[in-house]
Amino acid sequence: NCLDNNLPFLKSTRAGLSASFDKNKIKDIREEYSLNAISKKLGVSKSMVLKYENGAAISHKKIIRIYDSFGNIFSEIDPLTRRVEISENYSSEFGKKYFSLGFKVSEFLKTPFDIASKRYNEIILTKIGDKFNEDLIRLADVLDVDDLVIFEKKKPKDIPSIKKDEFLELEKAKELIKVVI
Repeated sequence: NCLDNNLPFLKSTRAGLSASFDKNKIKDIREEYSLNAISKKLGVSKSMVLKYENGAAISHKKIIRIYDSFGNIFSEIDPLTRRVEISENYSSEFGKKYFSLGFKVSEFLKTPFDIASKRYNEIILTKIGDKFNEDLIRLADVLDVDDLVIFEKKKPKDIPSIKKDEFLELEKAKELIKVVI
């Protein structure tokens, strides 16, 4: 659980959001399940399971399936170590706004969210735009963090959301936290 100071297991790579198995945890799983049983549960080949065991990156879609089948058996890393420095000439207006509200900020590509932000124990995964991937909701559940969609025209259902103009007008972090909780 991220909020109890356990570090999340996701990392941003050229392929998008990914994770790797914790060698000790996967060893325990392999003692309980055959390679064939694991590959069937995950919907991948046996050779792919072996690649995962040897450190191959696991895509965010497979992360959710693995987590649902076996729990958190991933290596732990801190996704905010690649923190983007926010300045007037760099980053999105949304990243700058989070930063001005006192959050640490990382911006991502090829993931179900555009921004990961953290202030004290509050971590928010944010998608910007009128279209969002349902994986954002599931990923936030897996990581036990909050999610948010900043939209321009169409308010999404079943997820905390705020209109772009309202987000950019926020003056205090507390105002934002009320939206996501």
